[in-house]
Amino acid sequence: LPKRYGREKVARIGSINNMRARTVIARVCEQLGIPDREKFDVLDVLIEYSSGDSRYGHSLEDTLTQTEPGKRFNEKYPESKLMFELENHASHTGVHAAGVIVCNDPVSDYCTIGSDGVAQLDKPDAEMLGLLKIDALGLRTLAVIEDSGTTTSAELYALKLNDPKVFQVFNDKHYAGIFQFEGQAQRRVAAEVLIKSFKQIDHITALARPGPLGGGASQKYIARAAGREPVEYRHPSMAAYLKDTMGVVLYQEQVMRICFEIGKFSWEVVSEIRKAMSGRKGKEYFDRRGAEFVAGATSQGMSKADAEEIWSEICTFGAWGMNKSHTVSYAIISYWCAWLKAYHPLAYFAACLRNAKDDTQAVEILREARQEGHNYIAFDPARSAVDWAVVDGQLIGGFKNVEGFGPAKAVKAVEMRRLGKLDFEKLKKDLEKNKKIDIP
Repeated sequence: LPKRYGREKVARIGSINNMRARTVIARVCEQLGIPDREKFDVLDVLIEYSSGDSRYGHSLEDTLTQTEPGKRFNEKYPESKLMFELENHASHTGVHAAGVIVCNDPVSDYCTIGSDGVAQLDKPDAEMLGLLKIDALGLRTLAVIEDSGTTTSAELYALKLNDPKVFQVFNDKHYAGIFQFEGQAQRRVAAEVLIKSFKQIDHITALARPGPLGGGASQKYIARAAGREPVEYRHPSMAAYLKDTMGVVLYQEQVMRICFEIGKFSWEVVSEIRKAMSGRKGKEYFDRRGAEFVAGATSQGMSKADAEEIWSEICTFGAWGMNKSHTVSYAIISYWCAWLKAYHPLAYFAACLRNAKDDTQAVEILREARQEGHNYIAFDPARSAVDWAVVDGQLIGGFKNVEGFGPAKAVKAVEMRRLGKLDFEKLKKDLEKNKKIDIP
């Protein structure tokens, strides 16, 4: 972006991090010398609210005045009431995870820019000033795909999204290394759906979110996809919005159309609803528009009972549901990962291992590789590269798997071996006491 629009016209968005209830308890107890054991009973009963709840920011006040452990703590340490003021108070500034401002004019015309290139305003301020805000997301998975060295972006974009061999990867529950399907929520949903089309991968991506999960949409979809339950609608008019998703609400776009066409909301209010869904404002915030929705629906001849049932079904999206353009993009990347596992398994496993975020993930990938019939060697002094690689048709760990070998030392070891100068006797002694390569 800086190269395209000019460095002075692009800046990262700042953020203001507020103190959450658990942080306040920890800091106040530390400063007041309250023993750690005293706060545990309070933490066990802590009342927590979503950001859209009318009591958001009052978790500690409600916990210490409405629960028995909280009341006892409050009586024993009356000075702890200062926590009420600290909760949700600004703590420190930070940087938005993906937000970027792009302007026609220098960003410094609108706000101060720090030496680190971060605009000294947060997302709400940027929106209030009418600045163009872009979320520039970086996905580690795209780097893994490129690192596999097996395909080009043109080949990936040209893939047909109807390959049974790719769907079988999902149906065999070989989820390790597949974007989004490494999370437990998505795995639980996917394990109960027989995938026969790309559309179902997209549906599963949408289902594994707080909104559909909390509202029961996931279990309803699973039952209907398996034929255990008929596809039904709260009202015949809902078929126009939900016929492609087994009669359940999965996408923000569905909620927006229902609010606009059935609830007769203005586009300004629909946009507010969209922001509430994206911002995870919570059911209480979302539900403030319930009476307005019912009024709009009944003005078109719908019964009040039907209108209330429809609103009840969609308002759980206040807990956060995704938009379809987002889920489809995610599902395509998931499909690419499964395609690589289906057609280039060893190369993809090696790339996943080279980019594993931690040892736990690396072990999971190796276990799945073995389950799929791909054996591996954690280290081979004569054939190992710097990192995991496919050598002679085998998945072999690199010198970095040896305790004490970082990237630089591993590169040097490979070069020394090439020159015939590697001390194999010393390496053998290192391996005898090495626990790092004892991979289960």
